[in-house]
Amino acid sequence: MRKVAKAVKARTRKVTKVTKAMKSAKDSTMPKALTAMKARKINPRKVKVARGRYRRSMVFQGKRERTGGGMKKEDFYVNKKGRVVSKKRSAVASKMLWPRAVRQARTELGFAGFFPLGGKSVEGRAFLEKAKSVHAQFKRERHDTKREQSNDKEAVVQDKAKAVSAPYKAEESNDKAEQSCAKVEQ
Repeated sequence: MRKVAKAVKARTRKVTKVTKAMKSAKDSTMPKALTAMKARKINPRKVKVARGRYRRSMVFQGKRERTGGGMKKEDFYVNKKGRVVSKKRSAVASKMLWPRAVRQARTELGFAGFFPLGGKSVEGRAFLEKAKSVHAQFKRERHDTKREQSNDKEAVVQDKAKAVSAPYKAEESNDKAEQSCAKVEQ
């Protein structure tokens, strides 16, 4: 036990002597402000990938280049609430029919603030039924517009086909007319 204690004391003495020598060398060669700065190690390469909770806002502010998923500053914008959100995800969400239907049903029924959709109350069930009917109406409208767009595209394709084939048909009719004239002359 005594031998171990002596070894520990000897080791601590050596360490203190070495640190004192280093301090005296620093004090003699450099000012004190620089010695404090030297102690800190600075990472030479800048972090480019933003991670964590505020990754989008860091990229949007320009503190980082991109997020872990590869999204850059051009992919974000600030929404009405002031949050930094993805442009593509926001566009997809704005096209969703169910949230639009619930908002419209809420305004039509005159609800303000929090009001549960469905549940055991009569008003909640009426709210759910109204939202479902508005949602079905939105679906029908979307289906009709898609059908109109497809009909318009088919009409454009048919018009193009007629325009392309019209000169050929004119040449064929001229050839047939010439052949019939030749037969009549004979």
